[in-house]
Amino acid sequence: MKDTINNVQPNSSQIELIKQGLIESCITFNASIFTPYLLMPEVKTSFPDKEAFLHYFEYMLNCTKSKSEGALTLRIENYDSVQGSIFNFYDTVHKFARLTIIVNETPNEISFDVSPI
Repeated sequence: MKDTINNVQPNSSQIELIKQGLIESCITFNASIFTPYLLMPEVKTSFPDKEAFLHYFEYMLNCTKSKSEGALTLRIENYDSVQGSIFNFYDTVHKFARLTIIVNETPNEISFDVSPI
C-alpha cells in the first residue's frame, strides 16, 4: 500500500477532516482555509496540479460570493451519471446550486473537481 509522508495510511477521520475543511472554506468563501488540506498527499484533484486547482477554486468562491444571497448550505447528492458524491452549495434564494464540487473517496485518498456550472 502507498504510504503517506508520515508512513501512516490516511484513515477515515483524516478524510472527514479534509471534507470539513472544504465545506468550511466554501460556506465562508475563504479558499485559504482549504489550502493546508489541499497540500496533503492523500488529496488529489482533476487539475494538472494543486496550484491550478487552488486558483480556480478561489475564482469559483469569489464568483459564488458575488452571485449568492444569504448563507450557503450544503446538500450532498448522488447522481447515476456522476461517479462520487456531489457537494452542492445552495444560497437562501436560488433554486439551483451556487457551487458544485465533485468528491471521490477511496480508502487511501480523496479527490476533488469543481464544476463550472
